[in-house]
Amino acid sequence: MTWDDLASTALVGTDRRPYRGDLLAAAAVETARRRAGRGPVEAAPPAPAPAEDLPAVGRRAAGRLVRIMGGDYDRLLPEWLAAAAATGRRVPCDVLPDLLERGRRDRSIRAHLGVLAGRRGRWLAGLNPAWGYLLEEPTGETWELGGPADRRAHLRALRAADPDAARELLEST
Repeated sequence: MTWDDLASTALVGTDRRPYRGDLLAAAAVETARRRAGRGPVEAAPPAPAPAEDLPAVGRRAAGRLVRIMGGDYDRLLPEWLAAAAATGRRVPCDVLPDLLERGRRDRSIRAHLGVLAGRRGRWLAGLNPAWGYLLEEPTGETWELGGPADRRAHLRALRAADPDAARELLEST
């Protein structure tokens, strides 16, 4: 019996289309036969992570971050991230996957992750679609050099401080 016959029988049910034997076992055998005939998928290795241009936070600060993410004073994470982003540093690479995963679940901490994740964080976000949100977060770059998220953040801040200057900047581009 072919795969199409097995699938058709499974869809309409064995009451309408009687099947001798074990339908699930036959489907398992057919699945194994189909997979055995396929060659391995050739995948090119990803490009290496780019070098970081920002220094990492200090050892003590990194230790505090690890403890906070481990459950000690968990509610302090947004405050720690805001303070660290203000220093212009990035988080250590070893905590980055856990932090990106937490950002996937908790939108409230994403505001500073664009800066704190550094180049490696954006590289990881390009490899894992679940972390793709990071590519839309501001990185702290200027209007001229930044991406769309950086421009939106800059324009938002300028609009709050000087709406006329914000309008002129927007009109000039």
